[in-house]
Amino acid sequence: MIRPMAMYMNCLQWIAGLIAGGVFLLYILCQFNRVVHYHVKNVSSNLWYALLGVFVIPFTVWNPFDPANTRWFTFWIRTLCTKEIFDVKTNVKNLHYLDADEPRLLVGNHQSTMDQIGAMEIWPQRCAMVAKKSLLYAGTFGIAAWLCGTIFVDRRNATNAKETTDNIVNIIKKKKTSVWMYPEGTRSTSTDLDMLPFKKGAFYVAIQAQIPIVPVVFSNYKDSYNPKEYLFQPVEFTMTILPPISTKGRKLSDVQELSDEVREVMLKTYRETSPKKATKKD
Repeated sequence: MIRPMAMYMNCLQWIAGLIAGGVFLLYILCQFNRVVHYHVKNVSSNLWYALLGVFVIPFTVWNPFDPANTRWFTFWIRTLCTKEIFDVKTNVKNLHYLDADEPRLLVGNHQSTMDQIGAMEIWPQRCAMVAKKSLLYAGTFGIAAWLCGTIFVDRRNATNAKETTDNIVNIIKKKKTSVWMYPEGTRSTSTDLDMLPFKKGAFYVAIQAQIPIVPVVFSNYKDSYNPKEYLFQPVEFTMTILPPISTKGRKLSDVQELSDEVREVMLKTYRETSPKKATKKD
């Protein structure tokens, strides 16, 4: 028994040494190779989101699909040191515009998953996220988001756009909840101080539900985090909450005008709060 035990211990020591050596090699490579640094942090962040889901799920199964469950995401993100792991610093302006208890439509520009970390700093007590359907299948994170009342939509199926809009409006009225949407529809990867054209879905929702729109603007941080350039450095950005825009009395025929109005004020704030070195040259 002694010899097999000694062999077993030697094997464990060899494996531990191999793991330690691999970790050390990755650490060295991360210091000198930007691509390796990006991929190591990106894989680590994906594993972190999976772990986050594990912590959230047990607190949501007793009252599934309630948007108030999202508070567990905000709690665990702060408790489990997400800021330290991702090294994200957020500066919030005009938080008082979110004081009202009434349902609202929050719209934000979208650059990366870092936006969601920042959003957790200001997330209303009852607010459902509208997200692409593929996130539902993102392991434990997708399950946790589902249990938190996230509204999943199939962006590839444009024929069901009206049905999707009606569903979101019904959820707002039935659950008395605010909703967060990204009107650009997908992430903007440009380093210029510009936004993608806004899709109209969010504004159809706001007008049909007759709820105010609260724009939330994330300043440009692509000089710190940019997958196209393999950048994953410490991120700092400003979140500016703009005054609510009323939809009372607006009709569906006003959707384009409303979309243009919201995009104009958001784009102006985006350019004012973003680093000047990223300014687009017209």
